[in-house]
Amino acid sequence: MTLIKRTQIAAWLPLFLVGASACEEPIPPKDPSYLDGGISLSATISGYSFDPEAFFFMLATCPVTPPAQPGQCPLPPVIVPNTPIWETAKLPGALVGLFDPLQPMQTNPLPFRAPAPTSDGAGWNIEDVPVRPGPPYFPVAFKPPAMDGGDGGTGRGPVPPANYLPTFTVKPISTADTTLCFGQEAAVFGDSGILEAVAKHLNLPAAGALLDPTVSGGVVITWLYLAQDAVVRVPAFGAFTTANAGTTYDIWWAPPDVLPPFLKQSRRGFFVNTSGPPMPGQQGPIGVNVTVLPPLTGPPAPVAFTFNDPVKDDKSGNPVLTGRPFTFPAIAPFTVPPGLVTYLGLLGNRPLEPPPPAWVCLPK
Repeated sequence: MTLIKRTQIAAWLPLFLVGASACEEPIPPKDPSYLDGGISLSATISGYSFDPEAFFFMLATCPVTPPAQPGQCPLPPVIVPNTPIWETAKLPGALVGLFDPLQPMQTNPLPFRAPAPTSDGAGWNIEDVPVRPGPPYFPVAFKPPAMDGGDGGTGRGPVPPANYLPTFTVKPISTADTTLCFGQEAAVFGDSGILEAVAKHLNLPAAGALLDPTVSGGVVITWLYLAQDAVVRVPAFGAFTTANAGTTYDIWWAPPDVLPPFLKQSRRGFFVNTSGPPMPGQQGPIGVNVTVLPPLTGPPAPVAFTFNDPVKDDKSGNPVLTGRPFTFPAIAPFTVPPGLVTYLGLLGNRPLEPPPPAWVCLPK
C-alpha cells in the first residue's frame, strides 16, 4: 500500500489538533500540586475515541483504481477529520473516563469522566484532573448500545457492526509537567472482530465471555504499527508480540466469508492463525496478537510483553519494508485488569525523531 508523505501529514495536523497550537501552555509552579495560596492546580485532558478494527477494515478493503497497483490504497490511513477511513472508524457516543492507579478500586464509576459522550467528531474532554508527579492516568472507553435499541455498532460504510466492550487503552497520560493534554487515544473494541475470532477458536459462546473472570483473568490486544507519524496507522505486517503469562494467539485477516469454515473467521474477517504461512486469499500476519490470561486464583501479577519484528528491509523502496526490522517502545510489566479489554497499540520507533511535545503528556 502507498503511504502518505510527511508534508501531507503536516497539512492535516492543524485539522486534527484544533485549538492546540493556539493555547499557550501554562508553566506549572515548582510544586506541581498547588498554586500560591494553596489553590489546587488541575489539568484538562482531551482526545478522541475510535474503533481500530474499523480503521483497519477500511484500509484493507480500500478500492484500488488504475493507475494504482494492487495493494496501493489511495485513501490516507490517518487519524484526521474529513478523511474517509477516519470518518468510518471514529466513535461518537462513547463514554470516556480515566483510570487512576491511586484509586484502583474506583472503577464504576471512574473518578474522572467526560461530562458527555464523545461528540459527532468522536472528541472528548475531561477537566479538573489533578496535576501530580505520578503515577499517570489511563483512558477507558465504552460505547453502550444505542438508546433506540440499536446494536451500538458503527453502522457506517462497509464495516460489519459490533456491540462494543469496555476497553482500557495502555497509553499513560502524565500531568507532571503540563496542565494541557491533547490528542489522547481512547480505543474501543467490539464483539465481531478480533475478540470474536479468539472466542470462536476457544469454543466460547461469544466474545464477551473473554471478559468473564471465571473464563479469563484478563485479555490483551496488542497491535504493532509501522514507524510513521503518530496520526498514521498502518500495521507492521509480520511483527508480533509475546507475553510471559497466559496464552498468546496470532491474529490474521482476510475478507469476511472467503475462507473455509474451519478457520472460524469473525464477522469482520479476523481469525486465529494455526496453519503457518498464508493461504490463498489471506493477508497474513497484521501485527496483532491477543493474550488471554488464565482465571485468577489470587492477586494478579504483572505481565511482561516483548515486541518482535522478523521482517528485513529488502531495499526495494516498499514503504511497508523500509527501515525494518523495527524496534518498539519498551513497556514495563503491568497488571492486566480483568473484566474489560486491554489494548496496547504501538508505533515502531523512529530513532531520529525529536521528543514529543509536552501536550502528548508522556511520562518522562
